[in-house]
Amino acid sequence: MKKKIRFVEVGLIILVLLVAMIAIYLCFDYFHKENFKQDNIYNDMGTEVENISDETQEDVISITPQLCYGHEPNLEYLTEAADLIVSGIVDTSSFNYNVQNTFIYTNMNIQVTKVLKNNTESNLSGSLNIQIMGGKLSAKDYISSLDDSYKSNYSLSEEELEKYSFSLDTSNGKLNLQEKNVEYLFFLNNMYGNWGPNSNHYGIRKIDGNKVYDYETDAYIETDLL
Repeated sequence: MKKKIRFVEVGLIILVLLVAMIAIYLCFDYFHKENFKQDNIYNDMGTEVENISDETQEDVISITPQLCYGHEPNLEYLTEAADLIVSGIVDTSSFNYNVQNTFIYTNMNIQVTKVLKNNTESNLSGSLNIQIMGGKLSAKDYISSLDDSYKSNYSLSEEELEKYSFSLDTSNGKLNLQEKNVEYLFFLNNMYGNWGPNSNHYGIRKIDGNKVYDYETDAYIETDLL
């Protein structure tokens, strides 16, 4: 009888361990897929907005996206993952903005100087429109662009709506696309009909001769692409 009880206990322990192992594997597999599914997709995990005060620099309210990256992609990864790689110059006069959920996106045209990789059926040259997460809007335009479900999160007076702007910068100030006549390397994928840089700002690298900017080292490094 005791042997039978002990056998049942051992069996229950093994069963519990198997269930635990399966649960851990499923959790790991889920987060692995979500994190590495596509690095140029931002998971909508909400935003943080800094408190408004008269001391806010330039009366700007910063939006901090809750980004979910599996890693900070290097040039090797971007080269393999991108469907289209071009060098080009941003047309700073073409900027326009839109709001999706609570994120600001910038649409812009780039003047393509060279096509370095093209996995599409399109003959891409000349001007190309791309979309990148980030940008700056007046508080009035930003809040009026939000869905009703998000508007209730903000209670700004008419004076504050006129005074403040909302800004979203995912690069921590390392990417300023307002600079004129600067050549960049763009690692692009087509998402929902729009060309966008893989992994957002990581997929846009300033060019200096035969070198490109590296976010990890904050320096220019050589690449075989140029």
